[in-house]
Amino acid sequence: MEDARLLHEVVLDALEFHARPGNRRSLPPFGAPGRIFVLGSGNAFAAGRIIFRDRDAVFADEGQYAHALEVKREPRIECGVVISSSGGKDAPDLVKALLDARLETYLLTCNEDAPAACPLDDAHVVCTPTQGEPITYNTHTYLGMILAHTAEDPGKIRDHIVRHVEPVIDQQFDDLESAGAFFLLVHPEFDPVREMLLTKFDELFGPMVNGRCYTPEQTAHAKTLVPWDEELFISFDPLDAADPIFGKGARLNVPMPKPCGPAAMVAIGYYVIGRLQEARTEDWFRKNADAYKAIQQSLIDRVKAARAASNWP
Repeated sequence: MEDARLLHEVVLDALEFHARPGNRRSLPPFGAPGRIFVLGSGNAFAAGRIIFRDRDAVFADEGQYAHALEVKREPRIECGVVISSSGGKDAPDLVKALLDARLETYLLTCNEDAPAACPLDDAHVVCTPTQGEPITYNTHTYLGMILAHTAEDPGKIRDHIVRHVEPVIDQQFDDLESAGAFFLLVHPEFDPVREMLLTKFDELFGPMVNGRCYTPEQTAHAKTLVPWDEELFISFDPLDAADPIFGKGARLNVPMPKPCGPAAMVAIGYYVIGRLQEARTEDWFRKNADAYKAIQQSLIDRVKAARAASNWP
């Protein structure tokens, strides 16, 4: 890999990048008030749930959008937004689907030359700043979009991580190295962020490390039915940390800022997962990233072609 930074290093770099005055952005209202259709793949889908949480919105990914367009048109949807950091992969198809449905269509991206922007005018393409990072990290990208929505201070988030989170991780780094599995507990407010943390576990560790992430309320529903002493509970929920119900053995309580917004939760969560990446000397991600990058687009194209040719269901 040309860029061999670990995830936690990229998180700190991204926060510094977005703290620069020239990189601060704010998002437009995306059409008139009313119901909106939000499309995205992977972490773009989760970022959409964060950004449009307070809107009357229908959310769908690349496998659900066609059905959602058919059955969720009432009350009437006038506007659609496709979220894609690259504006490539599935994004051109998603933009076309919204335009074909005669919806006012926006693209939220980090790529000024996004392929999905071709049929749209400049007023309907919203571009937030980014800079290079390893494949799939998508930290500068979606973190920047979320910051543009919430107006949280990336400098203060970075300072909190360095002053408060990093020392706790350093003190319990042996626990990260020795744990056989990880259970992340997040506040219910950050359920969309929970999806992003799980995706990051999949990308960095695949089947090699078991990572789970739930709110305490979700955890109470049989998520700890099968216990394991080697599962390290990592809590990002201050209430859970103050009076732990789960993970009575090995446990790491992550200091959270007050108040804490979605961008802070993403950054702190990614930082902690990056430290888990550091603790795993097998380094599965960096050993396989280049090979995966070479075939990623072909995998997406093959899945789309197979789905288009299928008569099921």
